[in-house]
Amino acid sequence: MAKSKVLPPSPPPSQSPEVAGYDEANVSRLGLISIQERIPDDYTTWTIDFFREGRPSKLQCVASAEYGGVPHGLDGDIATVLTDLYIEQGAPEDGRIRTTAYALLKRAGFSDAGHYYAALKRSLHRLRFAGYSASECWRDATRERWTTVTFTYLAGLNFSAEDTDLHLSRGSELEVTLAEPIVRSIRASYLKPLDYAFLRSLDRPLTRSLFRLLDARRYDPLSLSEPVQMIRVGLIEWAKDCKIANLSPDKIRRTLQGAHDDLIERGYLTGVEYEGKGSKQNLTYRFRAPGAGPVAPHVSADSEALRRMVDRRISKPVAVRLMTQFGEEHILARLSRGAQILAGGFEPKSHAAFLVDLIKDTTGKYDESSTLESSESSARRAATRARLEKTIAQEEQRLQETVDSSEATPEARANAALPMLKLVLGNLLSASDYERLKMHLRLPDTDPGKLGRDALAAKVSGQVETFAQELQKLLRSP
Repeated sequence: MAKSKVLPPSPPPSQSPEVAGYDEANVSRLGLISIQERIPDDYTTWTIDFFREGRPSKLQCVASAEYGGVPHGLDGDIATVLTDLYIEQGAPEDGRIRTTAYALLKRAGFSDAGHYYAALKRSLHRLRFAGYSASECWRDATRERWTTVTFTYLAGLNFSAEDTDLHLSRGSELEVTLAEPIVRSIRASYLKPLDYAFLRSLDRPLTRSLFRLLDARRYDPLSLSEPVQMIRVGLIEWAKDCKIANLSPDKIRRTLQGAHDDLIERGYLTGVEYEGKGSKQNLTYRFRAPGAGPVAPHVSADSEALRRMVDRRISKPVAVRLMTQFGEEHILARLSRGAQILAGGFEPKSHAAFLVDLIKDTTGKYDESSTLESSESSARRAATRARLEKTIAQEEQRLQETVDSSEATPEARANAALPMLKLVLGNLLSASDYERLKMHLRLPDTDPGKLGRDALAAKVSGQVETFAQELQKLLRSP
């Protein structure tokens, strides 16, 4: 029997098809995932009692400390991407999604760095093993009534690993199965619109989580009609809805403050108002009026400036935000200037932070007439350059000895060239680029020795960024 495909509702007129996405309306409205980026070690359960249309309802989560407590923080980003992938893959009846760890991270806007793969594995385990119970508060869109369901967000999780420690990596294949209640809702088109471009342009996980919850609460759960322009809620009640662990009023306000500031600055909220004192405080959210212009300008995924920023370890949400603020031409010029400064011997503590500051700078401190490159003492800069040149010379000699050996295997020559190339190119190539480079060096037609010498010549002549860009094009070509 052929599997039917879900047909999502058409996006509302105010939503560009380029940024249209969907959230399953029960999951987003109930806020199953804590908005907090970090939670206490013992935060393994929460329970919320409330009334739904005059009837008592209860929402509960029970998790294990082994996997980091209740789902929280980045788990919301991963869950959103899984919903998106499930719909994109035709919403199969069995709820299965097939993807890779790399594709999942990239879809969520995260870096390809190793620690994100570890975070992804922990997130998937929390979504797999945390149990939820929703009593008389889960909407059955087909029967148009409130029901009770129990489930784990992921009913199944299978993945391939390249080592005995079962670590996720770039090549890990994933097969996950969404919970049956979530599958039924999506296939019944119980979905609300979600502005993906805006969501991914938000820098902090907490801001993204609060945005998802606020945006869901704007829609009537019975009709999912036009969103309201104001929400008023008790502070303690709202903290429970956000799954904030500490219910001290001052702590709640401090937890929410940064996200409030972000959403006001970005134009999603026009204001946040507090009334009352202590635990009796109420909170009012006011939203941007419909048709007031796009919240987040569209940034093409093919943007050269965006790709270069991500390759230089600038997180994708930050890179997208910089694109909307400064544009392609400005950023490309600033990145080129950054390469000149780094080639001059300047050693920032964080290359990504340095580049972000350079892109944002309006004071001229990074202009060619500035004294930044001489901010270190000339003696220290000379010593740094001398150490670099000595190390490069040693690597070049070792490389030459290896590649000149008639007995050297292609793998040995590749292994000899790689450290030299990493030393010269540094952060100009991403981790995934270096994986491609490793394979490229082992090809029969590749001369590792020549590539190493060309890289060194580019470094000496100040053309290392151009060399890196050309190498990236070669490595990424089909």
